Amino acid sequence: MIEIETPSSVDIPSNIKRSLSKTAARLRALGEQDFVNKQLESPSTYLIRSPGKYVRPLLVFVGATALGKDPGRYVDLAASIELLHTASLVHDDIIDGDTIRRGKSSVHIAYGVDSAILAGDALISKSILLASPYGSEVISAISEAAMEMCAGEMLDYECQSKREVPSKKRYIEIAKLKSASLIGTAASIVAVHEHSGDIDALREFGVKVGTAFQIRDDVLNFAGMNDSRPKSTGNDASGFRPNIVSVLQAASAGPDDALARALELNNSLIDEACRGLEASASAKQFTRYADMIRVRAKGASPRRSNDALNYSAHA
Repeated sequence: MIEIETPSSVDIPSNIKRSLSKTAARLRALGEQDFVNKQLESPSTYLIRSPGKYVRPLLVFVGATALGKDPGRYVDLAASIELLHTASLVHDDIIDGDTIRRGKSSVHIAYGVDSAILAGDALISKSILLASPYGSEVISAISEAAMEMCAGEMLDYECQSKREVPSKKRYIEIAKLKSASLIGTAASIVAVHEHSGDIDALREFGVKVGTAFQIRDDVLNFAGMNDSRPKSTGNDASGFRPNIVSVLQAASAGPDDALARALELNNSLIDEACRGLEASASAKQFTRYADMIRVRAKGASPRRSNDALNYSAHA
């Protein structure tokens, strides 16, 4: 099998680091006062105590910085989007029957299905509350992303229930809706708040990068390279969960060929995303972070977009 490697992380500017730290602190501070009673608080904050990669908050702050805004003004907005993402994980784990999330029992295993459903609902409610001071247009953008996530999950569930491997086209549709829609919103949400002309370009960038991120996750899962805190104990292929490598194998590709094609698709989407920002000078900062999502065969030459190679002004 092809050996896989991922690029090392890029250095994050100090103002964005501070904002990420504030977001983490904001989420850790959520307690009984935010969820009315202790019974609701514990399952609602359970996953927050084991935070993920904060990809979505990071993109919120990159978006703010790219538009010349202080990212510290958007801590609650970044926390709102992370809470919506967390809520989707809680509900997805119930639907998929996954028992492990971030290296520990899923919420529905730790607290029961009923409590997990209510916890996910509570996280969505808290997400709306945190985003509401930023205005109705921001709420509308986040709500549209949430609806698309639901639509993507429904398509995903349909594949599992029918025990069928989707086509590549259907896989991309699911990935865009279920995973990439919220990443696209995170990338563009400050532009929405500031009524910037870059909204569509930033959202499209986020959707393409978000789709590439899902492909990256699928590749690492297929190769058994997800870190020591696995997302789930489930197997994508046996559970008929859309995984790009399984999808490409079903199209008569051997394992190595399917994996190679998945790597190419990941990189092509990132290249497309970066090229789409060429006409948007304020958005150049995004391109260096897109390289964090690349995945390639071990020993292969690094592949980076021209935008990323030319990046220097915002370092």
